[in-house]
Amino acid sequence: MTVSAQLDSIASIPAFNSCSEATLQRLKDEGSVVRFSIGHALSSSAIVPNRVLLILSGKARLLGQHNGQLNTLAMLGPGNLVGLPSLLRAEGCEEVSAATAVEAWALPDALVAELYASEVGFRAWCNTTVFPAELAGLVDALLSQSERAPLGLLDVLGKVMPKARALEGTDDAFNTLEATQQAFVASANSSATLNHALERGASLPAHQRAFALRP
Repeated sequence: MTVSAQLDSIASIPAFNSCSEATLQRLKDEGSVVRFSIGHALSSSAIVPNRVLLILSGKARLLGQHNGQLNTLAMLGPGNLVGLPSLLRAEGCEEVSAATAVEAWALPDALVAELYASEVGFRAWCNTTVFPAELAGLVDALLSQSERAPLGLLDVLGKVMPKARALEGTDDAFNTLEATQQAFVASANSSATLNHALERGASLPAHQRAFALRP
């Protein structure tokens, strides 16, 4: 399938399926194709990228440290967005490499930020999607703070991933949490520390930059 044919179905991707026709056209017009060979890096956890990669074909590995060794935390394929969690988090959290030959559509970070501000559906999807890289970053931070950590990242991530959910950054959404649930700050754009536990009954911290905890 050609890149053009793949982009014709961009409206079927959950992140973009509520975007306007004008926005969908911009995604096609302002992006560019990039290709990665097996083992090449799509993203580094050390930086916040200046682009978001929409995987068109092939598979990539999200990598992380488990018991001192680099392991695959999740497999990413067509329709997955690499770089978006790091942008939203305002901190690099994605160590991703190609598991096969990968073809991707690169979208400038400025365009993605504009979409986040102007497209309600895209913003809502971003704010309510649990990204494996983000969750892995949180779990890893909590494990590093624990005095007793017999389990590694993969052990815990596999248990919490099915139960985790993302909340929009509003007090109303925060107040829907059950007594047994705990919320954590998911963005370094917040005035609170990233991965900081939020106290029940307290107001959410205000945002500081473009990718806001709350719209």
